[in-house]
Amino acid sequence: MLIIFIQKKLLLLLGTALLFSVDLMVAQNNLENAKELYDAAQYEAAKDLLEPIRAKQENDTAVQSLLGSVYAKLELWEKAVDEVEVLVDKYPDNAEYNFRYGGALGMVAKQANKFTALMMLDDVKFHLKKATRLDKGHINSRWALVQLYVELPSIIGGTKANAMQYADELADISPVDGALARGFVERAEENYQAAEKYLKQAVDIGRSATTYTKLTELYLEMELPEKAFATLQEGIGQTKATALKIKFAEMANKYNKNKAKAVAYLNDISAKDIDAKLQNKVKKLLARSRS
Repeated sequence: MLIIFIQKKLLLLLGTALLFSVDLMVAQNNLENAKELYDAAQYEAAKDLLEPIRAKQENDTAVQSLLGSVYAKLELWEKAVDEVEVLVDKYPDNAEYNFRYGGALGMVAKQANKFTALMMLDDVKFHLKKATRLDKGHINSRWALVQLYVELPSIIGGTKANAMQYADELADISPVDGALARGFVERAEENYQAAEKYLKQAVDIGRSATTYTKLTELYLEMELPEKAFATLQEGIGQTKATALKIKFAEMANKYNKNKAKAVAYLNDISAKDIDAKLQNKVKKLLARSRS
């Protein structure tokens, strides 16, 4: 009888262990699938996979980190704050977590009333600055501080000098980011010639879709559409970027110019390289460009 009793207990323990193992395997597979969905910009689907795992595995850093990033992409800032706050508490000297926490707090503050935003501002600055101290090469935290000091009213510390301090730090880490940041600050100050100089530098260094886009946007703000078209054409020639081709077509329709070239660019976009939403946008632009 004792042997039978022990056998039953062992079978019960083995069954429990197997079930636990299966649960872990399912959770791990779902986490990997969620990462793939995140990388494919399918954030809602990733969220649906991650939230049940988060409910069961409350202290899983990988799940919390990815779910926080998903919430940020979906602009669910308060939920992003909740996830990353836990990570900052666990890993106070992690630069990335401090940046993400400060950034998410900043977005919550941006959507709050002025009194609440002011109350949160010190925490936003603290965590973003801490990220820069913890990691001398952390680009995103410095970009966040450039933007913060540009957007803040001067009465609460928003100065060009503060913004340029972090733009200069960016230049030491990444020359193209430094040029883009300096151009961003000068554009915000409406110093358009200085902004053009810096953004041209960024184009010369980076030759990327981002650099050409930022210079194009500056020319549009300066009401110089011909320069904007020329910048996009050069950018398309250099990068073949779909985003630049779509931007060119949007401008062609807005200004009723260069429509034939816009059609050629749109026809050159391969449907397999873009998602369904973008495919639909390209079709609509094609129809308008041909009219």
